Amino acid sequence: MIISNEIKVDLFLNDDEYVNISLDRLELLLSPYKEKVQGLLHPKETLSINNAYICFSDDDEKHVFYCKIYKTSVGPDIWILLLADKREGYALYKNPLTNKLELAWYRSDLQEPLSKEMERMKITCYIPK
Repeated sequence: MIISNEIKVDLFLNDDEYVNISLDRLELLLSPYKEKVQGLLHPKETLSINNAYICFSDDDEKHVFYCKIYKTSVGPDIWILLLADKREGYALYKNPLTNKLELAWYRSDLQEPLSKEMERMKITCYIPK
């Protein structure tokens, strides 16, 4: 499930709060953390960004998603994960075909993509509107 780039988030990073920001702005604010680990993470390894979490701006209940850096299993790509728990959340990455940021549902124990119907059945975290 790919989510529109028009989604807005509230980022809480250290003692700073960034309200109603775009995914592009989120990527910009967290990119220094990606740069620090470039070449240090092994495939499928994650690293928590201390004191960093987001809530989707449209979420009245303000479900918390913790920010992590993730090294993909193939190639040099590093993603930002926004995890509701240890396994599930969203991945923020640049689509190599469109060169645009995308936010997609992520689950750490999946080995292959699911059909849209199966994916919808497995999602247990908050889904932004």
